[in-house]
Amino acid sequence: MQAQLVYFGCLMNLGQELRQRVTPSDVMVFTSPWIGKLYYNQLKSGLERAGFHQIQRHDIPDGEEYKNIGEWRRAIDALTDFFSSSVTPLVINLGGGVVGDLGGFAAGTYRLGMIIATQLGIELGTCNERVLKRLQELIIRAGLHVSTDATIEPNQVLQIMQRDKKFVNGVNRFVLPVEIGQGCVKEDVSEMLVRDVVESCIHERLI
Repeated sequence: MQAQLVYFGCLMNLGQELRQRVTPSDVMVFTSPWIGKLYYNQLKSGLERAGFHQIQRHDIPDGEEYKNIGEWRRAIDALTDFFSSSVTPLVINLGGGVVGDLGGFAAGTYRLGMIIATQLGIELGTCNERVLKRLQELIIRAGLHVSTDATIEPNQVLQIMQRDKKFVNGVNRFVLPVEIGQGCVKEDVSEMLVRDVVESCIHERLI
């Protein structure tokens, strides 16, 4: 389970409060344009004073209609664009409602795709079960999920894959692991194999 802290009080002190619980690291702040305009600079100053490193901001539009897959995908893209694969940022949701729900979901599902990619890599011979086991251990240690609700449909996962920036002209380019920290790119991957791997991961609760 991920560690969560609900904080009420002066934002300038939040950095020091967090420092008592976690090692200062890179930070992603999910907020809304309106809340961010009022409070983001104060939060950022407090985090910097407490020794937190790179601090990035991603705005989620106000309104329940923005609690959707498209905005979730943009939140995930912000995490992957700003931070390298070796970094697990601290996620702060500055605001409530849509920010809290969507930002929390993005934090909870961040890097789940690595499990699918590793299982696909095993099928294609780029890596082995040892790499999958080690990856799961690292993800759990970072406080992220390695399983999800078994009611999720494979088509939902496949549709999300098609929104990935590596999906170009109908071809999905997969970055598959060889070892932890080492990967390769595969393009000619059977759609049927991808579906079988996704279904297997859901059935075995690997994602």
